[in-house]
Amino acid sequence: MAKLGQDASGLIFDHIIAAKELKNDAALATLLGIQASTISKIRGGTLDPSSAVLVACHERGGLSFPDMRAMMPIPKA
Repeated sequence: MAKLGQDASGLIFDHIIAAKELKNDAALATLLGIQASTISKIRGGTLDPSSAVLVACHERGGLSFPDMRAMMPIPKA
């Protein structure tokens, strides 16, 4: 599987932080129900967001899957 990349996951996280008026990644982690270190690893590019993280972004963060997909790079064939 292709790496999502730090820019794409950062855009998704930054969008939720702005939309929900959160102060930082720790508040985002609490909202999404994941550890802050997981967000840090995803932002740093050492961990791809799992399907559970993407579902949490959808359910708790208010992002639609098409919106998240639009923020992700399109893999080249």
